[in-house]
Amino acid sequence: MGYDSKSTAQKPHWWHVKDIGERLRYTVGKPEYEQWWQDIRDYAELAVSERLPVLTFEAFREFGDTGGREQYERIYFDRRGRIGALAMMVLLDSPSAQNGRTVQEWAQGEHSLSDNNRKQQRKREDSLLHKNEGEEVSPSLVYIHILEEALWDLCGEYTWCLNAHLPAESPYPVWEELDLFAAETAGMLAELTVLLNGKVDHRIIQRMRDEVQRRVLLPAADPSRTFGWETAEHNWSAVCGAGCGIAALLLLEQPAQTQVLERMTRAAAHFLNGYGEDGGCAEGLGYWVYGFGYYTYFMDMLSAAGLDKQQTMNDPKIKAIAAFPEYMHLSAGKFVNFSDSGEEEILPPGLLSRLTELTGKPYSLPFVMPALREDPCRRWGHLLRNILWAEPRFFAVPGAVDTDRSMSEAAKVTAWDEAQTEAVYHRSGGEIPGADAQEDHEHGGLFNHYWHDLCWLVSRAELHMQTEYNMTSRETADTGDKAAFITVEAHISELEVSTTEVHISESAVSTTAGYPSESTDHEKAMYIAQSSLMSHKFTAALATKGRHNDEPHNHNDLGSFIVHAGGENIFCDLGAGMYTQSYFAPGREQILNISSAGHSLPQINGCEQYSGRAAAAIVEHVQTGDHEVKFGLDLTAAYPAAAGLKRMNRNFHWKINDNKQEINLYLQDHFQFAQLSSESSRYDISVYKETEYHTQNLPKTITENTTSNTKAAKMMTINDAEELIDMKNTIDPTDTKSTTTTTYTTGKVNALANELQAGEERLVSQFNNTEENIKRTAVNQVIERLISHVRPVVHAHELIWTGERAEIRLQIPEEQYNVEVETIDHYDHDGRPIVVYRTSLTVRKEWMIELPMQELHCNLEFAIRPLL
Repeated sequence: MGYDSKSTAQKPHWWHVKDIGERLRYTVGKPEYEQWWQDIRDYAELAVSERLPVLTFEAFREFGDTGGREQYERIYFDRRGRIGALAMMVLLDSPSAQNGRTVQEWAQGEHSLSDNNRKQQRKREDSLLHKNEGEEVSPSLVYIHILEEALWDLCGEYTWCLNAHLPAESPYPVWEELDLFAAETAGMLAELTVLLNGKVDHRIIQRMRDEVQRRVLLPAADPSRTFGWETAEHNWSAVCGAGCGIAALLLLEQPAQTQVLERMTRAAAHFLNGYGEDGGCAEGLGYWVYGFGYYTYFMDMLSAAGLDKQQTMNDPKIKAIAAFPEYMHLSAGKFVNFSDSGEEEILPPGLLSRLTELTGKPYSLPFVMPALREDPCRRWGHLLRNILWAEPRFFAVPGAVDTDRSMSEAAKVTAWDEAQTEAVYHRSGGEIPGADAQEDHEHGGLFNHYWHDLCWLVSRAELHMQTEYNMTSRETADTGDKAAFITVEAHISELEVSTTEVHISESAVSTTAGYPSESTDHEKAMYIAQSSLMSHKFTAALATKGRHNDEPHNHNDLGSFIVHAGGENIFCDLGAGMYTQSYFAPGREQILNISSAGHSLPQINGCEQYSGRAAAAIVEHVQTGDHEVKFGLDLTAAYPAAAGLKRMNRNFHWKINDNKQEINLYLQDHFQFAQLSSESSRYDISVYKETEYHTQNLPKTITENTTSNTKAAKMMTINDAEELIDMKNTIDPTDTKSTTTTTYTTGKVNALANELQAGEERLVSQFNNTEENIKRTAVNQVIERLISHVRPVVHAHELIWTGERAEIRLQIPEEQYNVEVETIDHYDHDGRPIVVYRTSLTVRKEWMIELPMQELHCNLEFAIRPLL
């Protein structure tokens, strides 16, 4: 394959920046980019002061030997991160005569520039290597030297794939395998080949070009080879297609370029097929960033090169996909994290800025420039485009998203907008409402979005809370009846600026001279107390989901839900677990993050949800309004046949309370059982059983009473009674064949039989009376579960989850449930230890005896309130 830099660099706007050097220097002087650049400098200095970490065989073999991935990936990504930081410093510090050229200008004068620069490069090398001790060396020369060494080393890696992605057996050399990160590396080196030409040694440029062709472009152009990701409808087809496609755009000439590009655009089309017309990403927000981000980078460059005949980025579906992060944001930087995502995802501002230019829709999210080292994978694609494309003017724009009309016309589904310092919501299809509209909704409301293809629902409740606040200090008050002043302490300062909106009445700051002269101190104080109102915005949100358990990065979580309040997900989704070999292997359903046991879902007769497209949730109804939302699911098919279900329905009723001071969630699970799940456990039910609460959070008096009741209660099961009767009827006391055993057994039976005789008629009568109910309900066990990062306080009739700025209260019918709170030590996606609390509400079996045949209703009522 040949390389024609002139023919592939004829477009001056590959990256939509006319002068890259000028753009970089512009951002250095802006406060919005200051921390970003500081991180780049610090990382580059680290690369200078420390040797490049080595991808050792010990690290490589870890995945095959133990299934671990952390050691190899930490080194792998750090190597690429250092190259990214060094490249940025070289591009920034390069002489303006070179750095200021457009790609087109560079192409026209490439040969003369290259010849001159080769000579200059030799001089720089000699100067750098022969500096006397104590003499200063130009930082840019140091960066260039370290960057060249790092690039040379990267080109010599055994494979650009992650060790976890290599096939167990393959007819091809390991360096020709193509995974996500081999493609990313190819795309990075192709861009650096263009951007660094004339700035680093020409032999580095040649080595990068050769390795990209040998490892990636030749296999991608080979018609006899196929890759599984080419037809995948998830992030692999987008990222692999983008890396290979960008490399082909920048490094190949015809006809090889067309051959590779056609193949990669087909892969990109498969990726887009994974999205419905609603724009929802089943993989979760993190993989929206990854997959759709790289899809955008590739298709955008393809369009800039004039090779996107379909004008893909003008598709209306792209606009719907681009809006996905807006609707997934809850408040205070927390997102819905279904599938393998995190609550706090890094959204590349360069990507969002470019999408704004393409779709015409800015974002209401705050402008944030994430540091390179905040990205665990140190992705060059995001790094470069963040600094070239990110524009604060495209963020924190009120009315940025149109009202969603994807549901029935009667359903008001409202978009939301959160500005940099406060959330501002509009109902008028993206137009900023006037004062009248704002006044109509002074108490807030619900702002809903439903993805009709994805079957995900997010409903954000906003309340404008008002608290009396005394604006007059005690020191400045008149020396009259100070006790007459009504002082109401409002701890508004605890609320984040981003989630707080403060309004103070002008009258609150009036001096006493503004009062009628005849007003008494008491009247003045009452006036201040009544007119000085501080209001703040309180946001709570519900997110829940349907569809099926065969999604990419699937979790068995149909019907699970998140409750967000006061800036945190109190009822949470654990999101992505730590990636190991077992995380993507058969049996992965046993991992807490993936299993329904790690979600706010019931366990039914010991069964969890199962995997597969047949495990589906049918959306029965979706009703939305300004103050309440109803969402109903049929979850029967989500559980295996062993659960014994004839039907299971889960219904959510989310509403703003009439008093406008709290939000309520009414959760109703309706179970209908088809049959007894196991005859062997038919009589596994206690006749007497006291309430089983964990006592560590109970008041002392309740703990003592519970302990007393436990000691006093005599536990006897039906199995115990049957054992006594069977032993009494089958053992002959006169049999002396085995004297020792018979004597022991006979004595035991006689003693137990005597004990049983006194109450036998009562027990038998009781068993006979309840036998039918036992047969109907004894084996049907239901355990409702709630997952949280917050440990609830357990009271006799109430559970309370208290977050930093909000609480959730759940009233518990003592006679219906036994309550257990488990403390689970776990790890997050990055391997950091976390603590998870799983609250289990086990339906008491003796309570179920009174229920109708094979039917159970579990009704849970939650109250979500701000802490003031």
